[in-house]
Amino acid sequence: MKLVSAPAEILKIPTIDVDEDMDNIVQYAKQMHEIMIQSNGIGLSAPQVGINKSFFIMGNNERYTVITNPKITKFSENKVKLEEGCLSFKDLFIKVLRPENVDVEYVNTNGKIINETLTGMVSRVYQHEADHTRGVTFDTLVSKLVLNMAEKKRINKWKKDGRRV
Repeated sequence: MKLVSAPAEILKIPTIDVDEDMDNIVQYAKQMHEIMIQSNGIGLSAPQVGINKSFFIMGNNERYTVITNPKITKFSENKVKLEEGCLSFKDLFIKVLRPENVDVEYVNTNGKIINETLTGMVSRVYQHEADHTRGVTFDTLVSKLVLNMAEKKRINKWKKDGRRV
């Protein structure tokens, strides 16, 4: 298993709901957690590692949550613009406008349907990773001008770091 980089086709297509044995998802999630930590991430979706299934993980070095068949059932009216990165878009950071809070529904690794309200950074990570399961990447959520400016910053960083561009 390895990280998939944009513009890979799997990042642009909606995933298939998880209806298989949850043990496979749990094993995938363990491998995904290692990749996420090695890449300094806080979330990673199945499409980002080449799996066309509707699940993702979110968390930190010590703990993570496996989210399968994610749904957002309600968006708050209040929206916040914050900088986001994406492991499939190395060194690209874009300010994205998203609802501050969301009500969500997903299936946990025990097969139980969970309904909860997410706020702050947890809400943002859930929305970003759930987008991946729908074939939506964060670069499509901003204007071409904003994207071009972010890409220029990335190129300048790479040049400064002595990388070939």
